[in-house]
Amino acid sequence: MVRTNGRINAAMIDGLEPDDWNLTDGLGGESIRDQLTHIAHFRYGWLKELAPEHMGNARATMKRGDDGSIQMLISEPEDIKTSLLDGDEAAFQAVQAAKAQGRSFEGYADPAMILARTLAHDANHRGTIMSVLRINGRKRPEIRQAMYGLWGEE
Repeated sequence: MVRTNGRINAAMIDGLEPDDWNLTDGLGGESIRDQLTHIAHFRYGWLKELAPEHMGNARATMKRGDDGSIQMLISEPEDIKTSLLDGDEAAFQAVQAAKAQGRSFEGYADPAMILARTLAHDANHRGTIMSVLRINGRKRPEIRQAMYGLWGEE
């Protein structure tokens, strides 16, 4: 499941045109670039808090300034895609290790639930990204197909 979700994220990134990355909903929401950077950071955040010994190559993709502002640390599509893949692998390894040790993460009955939360989080943002594309008159049928078609591969 985690790897299929990763392929869907990669397909979304690959399906975006260069002028799509800075699109927003026009109502104050994050740009597509910032949403994808946030998705990648989500893995780093929970790994740092719940399983720091399994960080692997997961890395921060954003940081909060002293004034509360958020600064993106990466912005290039390939960097975002790499960060997502590295974070997925670290998350998968952290869950496998926890299961092997018969333990879970604080707040989760089963360690695999953090992966379910990650999948739900990613899906939420991918839906928002698709809405931003539609609001801006963009059609990306290859992304839509990837979002639905890749689930049957695992």
